[in-house]
Amino acid sequence: MRRQYCLIVSIVFLLFFLMIGSLSMPRIVHTGHADPVDPPKPVKTPPNLTFSPKEIDMGLLSSGRALRGIVEPLKWSAAVPEGWTATGRESLGGSIQDEATELQIRLKVLQDDLSNHKGRVEKLPLPVQLTLEAGNQAMTATRNLDTGEHRETVHLQSNGGPGSLHFTFRLVDRSTEPLIGISPARVDFGVAVQGEQVSKRIRLNNQGWNTLKWKAFSYGAKSDRGDMPPAIRGKLVSFFSEEALDNGLYTAPRHLKDRLELNGKWTREQGYPSAPEEGGSLRYRFTGTGVSVYVRKGPDKGQLAVFLDDKFLFQQDALAEQAECIEIPVAEGLPNTAHTLALVNRNAPVAVEGIRVYGSDVMRLHPAGIALFPREGVVTRQTNYVNITVDTHKLAPGHYGSFVAFDSNGGQADVELSLEIVQDNVPKILDVYRYVRDADYFLTTNPQAESQVLQTRGYQKQGVAFRLFSPGVPGTTEFYRWFHPARGDHFYGYHLKSAKRPMQGYVLEGTIGNIATSRLTATRELYRWYHPSRRQYFFTVDPKGEGIQKKGYQFDGIAGYVRP
Repeated sequence: MRRQYCLIVSIVFLLFFLMIGSLSMPRIVHTGHADPVDPPKPVKTPPNLTFSPKEIDMGLLSSGRALRGIVEPLKWSAAVPEGWTATGRESLGGSIQDEATELQIRLKVLQDDLSNHKGRVEKLPLPVQLTLEAGNQAMTATRNLDTGEHRETVHLQSNGGPGSLHFTFRLVDRSTEPLIGISPARVDFGVAVQGEQVSKRIRLNNQGWNTLKWKAFSYGAKSDRGDMPPAIRGKLVSFFSEEALDNGLYTAPRHLKDRLELNGKWTREQGYPSAPEEGGSLRYRFTGTGVSVYVRKGPDKGQLAVFLDDKFLFQQDALAEQAECIEIPVAEGLPNTAHTLALVNRNAPVAVEGIRVYGSDVMRLHPAGIALFPREGVVTRQTNYVNITVDTHKLAPGHYGSFVAFDSNGGQADVELSLEIVQDNVPKILDVYRYVRDADYFLTTNPQAESQVLQTRGYQKQGVAFRLFSPGVPGTTEFYRWFHPARGDHFYGYHLKSAKRPMQGYVLEGTIGNIATSRLTATRELYRWYHPSRRQYFFTVDPKGEGIQKKGYQFDGIAGYVRP
């Protein structure tokens, strides 16, 4: 089984105690008489203990990481595994009727015993704590274990017969051994035009000691491993953003800005959105039949309220002893239409890594179309960066997913990939550059052609303000620019009648592109602001006006819909 590298690895395991028997319904047998004969009595069959699978691999265990397995399990009991020392009660037990009882298995290295051993050469046994929980019962045991592979057994007894549950894990001492670390564990390439190449990079470091030697490959390529690639479960949408702001605030990746809406303060926590204050909300619009959300848990995390289509569903507690990343199922069986997922911070900080949407076909990327550079390396204390490039030339439009695998002498890891490909005949998007001179804002999609005007009039470049469509795109119309020489002001719109006041004196300079007259996919409002005393205009996609109201500007309406 592949290992997923959050700080806590969660494994789901199902165990069922089943009452196997013949449940006979009364039946009526007609013999020609008016009254039926008595129905036969049900045949009683002794209960039977059944669970599947009988063994799970719980992954890689080291200090700072914990492993957790969940077993979905009549009268039954479970004892402390042989060789472990109970610190309290020595067994768990209960009675099961119609519903299964969940048995949780947790493993962790007791960190206090590892202090001041960094960099030691000799390998010493490590103190490991095992916790078994069922309902309101908990049983804890400890054992000193050597590093390496381990297979432990929990013996189960019941009136349906005995059974044994096996779980395996690999114990790593970070004081003497390397330990692979990958970030991010999920890579979303966003939207790519058919025929282009898209690239992302991930960070690989050594979270242990000594030298880490690693190799990377895409599933289907040659490797020493014969395991099957992980299953692709729905469409992955990662909120990881490489766009860092100077103030430490989170800004959504460009391909998510039309679907992801943040309210309140959201900071950047290792590239993901984090709400440090109560009341911060995140809304994501999606189309599908189901959705789950990736939430970070930890000792400093709080509670998250979950809403779907403006209806409260549940509240998730993100408080945990150690940091971990968990996937929380939100809803399934939804109509395959548009929905809105909302997450609201209830108290302490919360962080969201992304979501997974179900209901659309996701195709698997061919390994030949995935390039990795470098494909191998050696790490001690430094960080390696691995570039992942996907070539879309031979791919049809649609949603795609895949995995990149990493092998090392410090464990294994998988990185999930997600990509949406659209046809190359999509409308061409034009960058609109904003220049300013005093309070006059000059917008253009072709600054090279208008360089002489910009230089002679002394305009200063501010950057890309928004994006317009190329001519001929359905649902759009020409977006004109006018100039008032006396006021030194530019106005933009479909026509001068779109202004709310007399516009005498404005001279038409031409069109700068096409603007949508109603909301199209991936568009947002272009807001118009007006300064009453100066009689000058300002245009922006920021609903707060980029703070220009502090300079005396007032909201004046919506000029149309543009690409951010």
